[in-house]
Amino acid sequence: MPTDKVSVWRETQKKVDGNYCIEDGAAGKEETLTRSLETLLPEEKNNPEVRDRIFVEVIGLDGHSRVLYRGAGIRPASMRSRYTSYIYEAQIEQLRQEAEEREARHQREVQDRETRYQQEVQEKEARHQQELEQAKVEIRNEVSETKI
Repeated sequence: MPTDKVSVWRETQKKVDGNYCIEDGAAGKEETLTRSLETLLPEEKNNPEVRDRIFVEVIGLDGHSRVLYRGAGIRPASMRSRYTSYIYEAQIEQLRQEAEEREARHQREVQDRETRYQQEVQEKEARHQQELEQAKVEIRNEVSETKI
Protein backbone atom coordinates (compact mmCIF):
# COMPACT_ATOMS: atom_id res chain seq x y z
CA MET A 1 0.00 0.00 0.00
CA PRO A 2 1.39 3.42 -0.86
CA THR A 3 2.16 5.96 1.82
CA ASP A 4 -0.15 8.88 1.24
CA LYS A 5 -2.54 11.13 3.19
CA VAL A 6 -5.15 8.36 3.40
CA SER A 7 -2.77 5.82 4.92
CA VAL A 8 -1.28 8.38 7.31
CA TRP A 9 -4.74 9.54 8.40
CA ARG A 10 -5.86 5.95 8.95
CA GLU A 11 -2.80 5.17 11.08
CA THR A 12 -3.20 8.30 13.20
CA GLN A 13 -6.98 7.93 13.67
CA LYS A 14 -7.22 4.20 14.32
CA LYS A 15 -7.75 3.24 17.94
CA VAL A 16 -5.79 0.45 19.63
CA ASP A 17 -8.61 -2.01 18.95
CA GLY A 18 -8.44 -1.23 15.21
CA ASN A 19 -11.71 0.74 15.07
CA TYR A 20 -12.25 4.44 14.47
CA CYS A 21 -13.82 6.81 16.97
CA ILE A 22 -17.54 7.38 16.38
CA GLU A 23 -17.81 10.48 18.57
CA ASP A 24 -15.43 12.68 16.59
CA GLY A 25 -16.71 11.48 13.22
CA ALA A 26 -13.61 9.50 12.25
CA ALA A 27 -15.61 6.29 11.80
CA GLY A 28 -17.98 7.95 9.33
CA LYS A 29 -15.13 9.59 7.46
CA GLU A 30 -13.31 6.25 7.26
CA GLU A 31 -16.43 4.63 5.83
CA THR A 32 -16.74 7.41 3.23
CA LEU A 33 -13.03 7.11 2.40
CA THR A 34 -13.34 3.35 1.95
CA ARG A 35 -16.37 3.70 -0.34
CA SER A 36 -14.65 6.40 -2.41
CA LEU A 37 -11.47 4.33 -2.76
CA GLU A 38 -13.48 1.28 -3.83
CA THR A 39 -14.81 3.22 -6.83
CA LEU A 40 -11.29 3.72 -8.22
CA LEU A 41 -10.04 1.85 -11.24
CA PRO A 42 -7.47 -0.85 -10.39
CA GLU A 43 -4.59 1.20 -11.82
CA GLU A 44 -5.64 4.21 -9.70
CA LYS A 45 -5.89 2.38 -6.37
CA ASN A 46 -2.15 2.64 -5.65
CA ASN A 47 -1.67 6.12 -7.15
CA PRO A 48 -0.80 8.50 -4.26
CA GLU A 49 -2.03 11.60 -6.13
CA VAL A 50 -5.48 10.10 -6.73
CA ARG A 51 -5.70 8.84 -3.16
CA ASP A 52 -4.64 12.28 -1.82
CA ARG A 53 -7.33 13.95 -3.97
CA ILE A 54 -9.99 11.67 -2.48
CA PHE A 55 -8.63 12.35 1.00
CA VAL A 56 -9.03 16.11 0.50
CA GLU A 57 -12.56 15.61 -0.87
CA VAL A 58 -13.63 13.54 2.16
CA ILE A 59 -11.54 14.90 5.05
CA GLY A 60 -10.55 18.37 3.89
CA LEU A 61 -7.30 20.31 3.82
CA ASP A 62 -4.98 21.05 6.72
CA GLY A 63 -5.50 24.66 7.63
CA HIS A 64 -4.09 27.52 9.66
CA SER A 65 -0.67 25.83 10.02
CA ARG A 66 -2.19 23.04 12.08
CA VAL A 67 -2.21 19.28 11.54
CA LEU A 68 -5.70 18.06 10.73
CA TYR A 69 -7.29 16.11 13.61
CA ARG A 70 -4.36 16.69 15.97
CA GLY A 71 -5.68 19.72 17.85
CA ALA A 72 -4.81 23.41 17.96
CA GLY A 73 -1.43 22.97 19.62
CA ILE A 74 0.17 20.71 17.06
CA ARG A 75 2.00 22.30 14.14
CA PRO A 76 3.08 20.28 11.11
CA ALA A 77 6.75 20.98 11.84
CA SER A 78 6.45 19.46 15.32
CA MET A 79 4.47 16.43 14.19
CA ARG A 80 6.53 13.28 13.74
CA SER A 81 4.13 10.67 12.50
CA ARG A 82 4.55 7.00 11.82
CA TYR A 83 4.75 8.05 8.18
CA THR A 84 7.84 10.16 8.88
CA SER A 85 9.43 7.35 10.90
CA TYR A 86 8.66 4.91 8.11
CA ILE A 87 10.27 7.22 5.53
CA TYR A 88 13.38 7.64 7.69
CA GLU A 89 13.63 3.89 8.29
CA ALA A 90 13.26 3.22 4.56
CA GLN A 91 15.94 5.79 3.75
CA ILE A 92 18.28 4.35 6.38
CA GLU A 93 17.74 0.84 5.02
CA GLN A 94 18.40 2.04 1.47
CA LEU A 95 21.61 3.77 2.57
CA ARG A 96 22.67 0.65 4.49
CA GLN A 97 22.13 -1.50 1.39
CA GLU A 98 24.05 0.95 -0.79
CA ALA A 99 26.92 0.97 1.71
CA GLU A 100 26.97 -2.85 1.78
CA GLU A 101 27.01 -2.95 -2.03
CA ARG A 102 29.87 -0.44 -2.15
CA GLU A 103 31.80 -2.43 0.46
CA ALA A 104 31.28 -5.67 -1.48
CA ARG A 105 32.38 -3.96 -4.71
CA HIS A 106 35.45 -2.57 -2.94
CA GLN A 107 36.34 -6.00 -1.54
CA ARG A 108 36.04 -7.52 -5.03
CA GLU A 109 38.31 -4.81 -6.45
CA VAL A 110 40.89 -5.38 -3.71
CA GLN A 111 40.75 -9.15 -4.30
CA ASP A 112 41.12 -8.64 -8.07
CA ARG A 113 44.15 -6.39 -7.57
CA GLU A 114 45.76 -8.86 -5.18
CA THR A 115 45.19 -11.68 -7.67
CA ARG A 116 46.67 -9.64 -10.54
CA TYR A 117 49.66 -8.65 -8.40
CA GLN A 118 50.33 -12.28 -7.42
CA GLN A 119 50.07 -13.35 -11.06
CA GLU A 120 52.54 -10.63 -12.09
CA VAL A 121 54.95 -11.71 -9.34
CA GLN A 122 54.68 -15.35 -10.40
CA GLU A 123 55.25 -14.44 -14.05
CA LYS A 124 58.31 -12.34 -13.15
CA GLU A 125 59.68 -15.14 -10.97
CA ALA A 126 59.16 -17.62 -13.80
CA ARG A 127 60.93 -15.30 -16.29
CA HIS A 128 63.73 -14.73 -13.79
CA GLN A 129 64.07 -18.48 -13.27
CA GLN A 130 64.23 -19.03 -17.05
CA GLU A 131 66.86 -16.30 -17.43
CA LEU A 132 68.85 -17.86 -14.58
CA GLU A 133 68.66 -21.31 -16.17
CA GLN A 134 69.68 -19.84 -19.52
CA ALA A 135 72.62 -18.04 -17.91
CA LYS A 136 73.71 -21.31 -16.25
CA VAL A 137 73.59 -23.09 -19.61
CA GLU A 138 75.63 -20.32 -21.23
CA ILE A 139 78.21 -20.45 -18.42
CA ARG A 140 78.48 -24.23 -18.75
CA ASN A 141 78.95 -23.90 -22.50
CA GLU A 142 81.66 -21.30 -22.02
CA VAL A 143 83.41 -23.47 -19.44
CA SER A 144 83.17 -26.47 -21.78
CA GLU A 145 84.61 -24.45 -24.64
CA THR A 146 87.54 -23.23 -22.56
CA LYS A 147 88.42 -26.76 -21.54
CA ILE A 148 88.64 -27.90 -25.10
